[in-house]
Amino acid sequence: MIFHRSRRRPGRSGRSLRPAEPPASPSPRPPVGELGRSELADETEAFLLGRLAEYRSANGGSLAAWMVLNRVCHGDSVDIFDMATRVTLRNPLVGVSGAYHHVWDTARCSIATRLLERALDPDEIRRLQHDVLVPLELRLITRSLDEPLTFAQVTAAAVEALDHHHLDR
Repeated sequence: MIFHRSRRRPGRSGRSLRPAEPPASPSPRPPVGELGRSELADETEAFLLGRLAEYRSANGGSLAAWMVLNRVCHGDSVDIFDMATRVTLRNPLVGVSGAYHHVWDTARCSIATRLLERALDPDEIRRLQHDVLVPLELRLITRSLDEPLTFAQVTAAAVEALDHHHLDR
């Protein structure tokens, strides 16, 4: 609550404080998503688990090209291997054409394959995700605010970033 000083009242030596204005009405509650949580919380969790594209497609959201990188950035070594070998993943995209799905899988397969070519074990996969792919993902999110990105641009940026990162072994 914000207070303003009021005029001095007769017979009082100190200054009194009065409320400046009535409190504002509470802001509207965020939309409720799965399990009673807000949609923002659900989407954030999906992002951090590498399942943002699947979450967005299942909920009618749009898919940006940078999202092809999300599962590669945050998935575990089994997910990375599955993507590289084109094994069907647990949560496929819904509501997209077969051609779109093919381009999506091809881009993700290329990035996952390059990650496996650079990493010798799950610890190195995690290190490359942390040091290279997650920072790239965040840069591409920012860049996509100014210009639409293509799958080819995202794939090329990821492969280049992985190729130019030196692993201390």
